[in-house]
Order: sequence, then C-alpha cells, then structure tokens
Amino acid sequence: MIRLSKRLQTVVSMVTHGNSVADVGCDHAHTGIFLIQSGVSTKVLAMDLRRGPLEKAEENVKEAGLADKIELRLSDGLQRLGEGETDTILISGMGGPLILSILEKELKKAKAAKELILSPQSDLEGFEEGLKNLGFVAQAVRIEEDEGKFYFIYRAVQAKEGCPSGISADDHQKTVDVLPHDIYLKYLEKEKASKETVLKKIKADSGEKAAARRDELYNDIRRIEDEINRMRS
Repeated sequence: MIRLSKRLQTVVSMVTHGNSVADVGCDHAHTGIFLIQSGVSTKVLAMDLRRGPLEKAEENVKEAGLADKIELRLSDGLQRLGEGETDTILISGMGGPLILSILEKELKKAKAAKELILSPQSDLEGFEEGLKNLGFVAQAVRIEEDEGKFYFIYRAVQAKEGCPSGISADDHQKTVDVLPHDIYLKYLEKEKASKETVLKKIKADSGEKAAARRDELYNDIRRIEDEINRMRS
C-alpha cells in the first residue's frame, strides 16, 4: 500500500466511506491510490492543471494496477468535473483563497457534491467565513501536526442540507469543535506565543499604523485566550 504523510492520512480519514472522490490538484495521485487501496473509495477522478504531474500520476496508477478505478483528467480546478459526477470533492495542499476561488468558479458543481474535503495550507483567517459566504458550513474540522506544522482539514456541506432542522448556519458553525483537542490546544498556544512576540517588538513604536497593529494583536490574543479557556472548561 502506498504511504501518505500524516496530513494526507487525516485528509483521507475525513472522506465518507464508500464515496466516489474527485481529487482536485492530485499531483502524482498518491491520495487517490490510497483511497482505493484502503477501501475508502471504489472510484476516484484525479485531476490536475499540469501535464507533468498528471503523466507521473498515470505511471503511478498503472504501477498500482488501478487504471480501471482511477480516471485521470487535465483540468483547471473543477472545470472538467461533471455536475454531480462524484460524491466528494477533495482539495488539499493549496492556499485558502485559491481553494475558495476554485469553488466559486464552479459553484454549481461544488454544491452538487455530497461533501467537500478541504485542507487549506495558508491564509486560514477568514477561510470558514469564505466558505459560509459561498453557502457551505463546516460539518467537521480536524487538525493534524506533521513535521512541526499544523494543518486544518474541513468536511463542508451545503448550509441548508448540513444544518439540523431549525438551526441556522451561524449556530451550526459554533457547535463544531476542532479535533483532536490536544493538538488544537498546542496550536493555539503556539499562535498566542507568536502574536505576543510580535506585540513586544512593536510595543514602543509610534504612529497610527503601529497603534492599529497593536490593537489587532491584542484582539487576536484575547480571542485565542478565550478559545483556550473554552477548550479547557
């Protein structure tokens, strides 16, 4: 069986068992191969914008003997995905704004899937808000620590379908805990320490820009402290 990083193993673990999967930005198709070999999925559509990685993906798929279960397509985002063609759309290893842009460009196709598995690599602030603005809510959120870095993985669904009857998307969003708690707390403590370090460096700076940045940092630190207290209560 092909080996995946801890991050990608967690990404795969978020996929609903038995779902067909569109792996967007599949690179060398390692995730798709693992999805089939582990029995999570019986059909994978592996798509990438670049011919080079897709050619390598084709080699890997043939070597694994899975050419009948993994289809490869050259595609810019969801461009060559049929509406409702797969149950799951999986996008990982990209920045948050790029993931949101991919979904927004083909929003009808994104909403035709039963679930989205998304792992933004950067620009996490505002990612959940961006999802909400597109009409999705996070049904589950996991965090993984891999080689000293922290990664968030979201299972998102349409707001109306993903919320229990009578509960708004806003209320539903607040009920979703990041798991596992111990890794999330470690991440929060690291973020708090990082922002406190920056705050110390600019504490004596004068000017409106510095004052605005200090206010922003104070607010961020208070928000993180509130979340740490909530997790520990």
